[in-house]
Amino acid sequence: MRELRARVSEPERLSHAVAVEAIMRELAAAAGGAAEEWALAGLLHDIDLAETKAEPSRHGVVGASLLARLGFSEAVVRAVEAHDDAAGVPRRAPIDHALYCADRTLDDALRLSLLAMQAVSLPERAAPRAPAASERP
Repeated sequence: MRELRARVSEPERLSHAVAVEAIMRELAAAAGGAAEEWALAGLLHDIDLAETKAEPSRHGVVGASLLARLGFSEAVVRAVEAHDDAAGVPRRAPIDHALYCADRTLDDALRLSLLAMQAVSLPERAAPRAPAASERP
């Protein structure tokens, strides 16, 4: 987590990482995966986001290289490398597909929730009212 905090400073990105970690832990349980390994992939999947923001095709690849140097498992490294379509790295293992789905689902759920909140907060149209007796001709 220290390495993640050193590279990702925006609170919303850290919240996203923790949420993807939780989803990955649940998916591992459902798929018979190694829960800690899958959770780590979820937590660390955007570790390179600040560095690759201007070059989306490098996102995931740079993070995977960093995680490999730090000694993370090949499964975590590979899942991080393949989690974003922009990098063009094919997903092969269940952990790869799970990370892609967890990340996309969370992003889509957030966007839909924000849209729903905006729709709810729009001022309602006032219903036409009948003129008061004093206003009638």
